Amino acid sequence: MLRQEIQRFQPGKCAPFWFYSHTKAQFPNDERIAVDQLIFSNLHVPTAKPFRTFFTDNQRLQAAEIIRTLFKLTVKQDLTEEEALSFTNWNTTEQLFQGMKIDNPVVRAGFLTNDMSGMNAAKLGQGRSRMPEGFLKHLQKVDGTLGEKYDPVALTEKFQFYMEGKKVYAGKVETVNRNGEPDVRYWFKRYCTNEQWHARESMLVMAAALWIKFVVSDCYKEEVAKLLAFNRKFPETPVLPVERTTNDFTWADGGDGKGSNKLGKMLALMFTTAFKWDEETGEEQTFEALRAGGCSFADYVKELDDELSSEEKKADPAGIFQFLNSPNVLSVGDVAPLI
Repeated sequence: MLRQEIQRFQPGKCAPFWFYSHTKAQFPNDERIAVDQLIFSNLHVPTAKPFRTFFTDNQRLQAAEIIRTLFKLTVKQDLTEEEALSFTNWNTTEQLFQGMKIDNPVVRAGFLTNDMSGMNAAKLGQGRSRMPEGFLKHLQKVDGTLGEKYDPVALTEKFQFYMEGKKVYAGKVETVNRNGEPDVRYWFKRYCTNEQWHARESMLVMAAALWIKFVVSDCYKEEVAKLLAFNRKFPETPVLPVERTTNDFTWADGGDGKGSNKLGKMLALMFTTAFKWDEETGEEQTFEALRAGGCSFADYVKELDDELSSEEKKADPAGIFQFLNSPNVLSVGDVAPLI
């Protein structure tokens, strides 16, 4: 299934749809699809509200089942239904992605259940920001072994966070907080940067996050319906989302079209497999009908995992791994945007 679909998204055979995490400055919205570019960013939430607030009860149960499957495949942990439901409370897909990097199950649980923005999740998960006091307090509650009094030093020692004193370099004097104590910064350790994370686990996590965001939830159903309608109207040139940023050559295009654009490719594969038109009807179909006609997440992730777990299939130029990790070679100069 997936191998057949990737043939549709080779250079020159697809229609790039450029999107960004923070700005629309380089390209206006694509008028032929009329979809807000920002929705494809992992930092985006509908109407500035946490993503978790948009689930119906049934959708939350579906999301929890996907989370259970994800935990089994990646961190080899069997979740109870209650645990899985608690891990659907993240604010953005970025929080789920960064949280699943963490090896320690307590810290992972604390990260996934904490109320944080997508940007803070990205900075924490990438080790670019100190941990807010609110996160440390939440983690102490999740841990439940360090007593009720807030103790950041004990947390740092137990979970091996980085700890640095903030310096004023001009005078080389350590600053103090409002209580007159040294202003100590607690830095989040980048746990899961091992080979398996990059070669397999990160893509399984992203698959689950995107599936929950765009297939299970109804938050973006109008936008998805527009994209699917374009693909049906122009089947020879399906839409390939392309994240344009100079900050990322792996998940985005590196700003010059030569990055891998894994996020865009995974979006494209998901849209063409999770939703299917019933061509026999010859009629317009609702989002719900399109969703019902597509494959299940269980089938999708099983095939994806099979492709990412086999060294032979990973080396195959026609395989999913090579498709996702190869340079995107789509740039403004190579292929004109749809606008």
